[in-house]
Amino acid sequence: MSAPADEPGPSLIPQRLALQRRRTWAIVLAVFWTVSAAWWLSSGLLTGVP
Repeated sequence: MSAPADEPGPSLIPQRLALQRRRTWAIVLAVFWTVSAAWWLSSGLLTGVP
């Protein structure tokens, strides 16, 4: 009876790590996209000024 009770424990750890990894990558990509978009817009606006 102890085997089924112990089974969900170890399986939750990889799920938690996978969620943390996805969340970390989502934050990194969002920051990178925001910075690149801001740089692209600012460079476009600066080059458009006569």
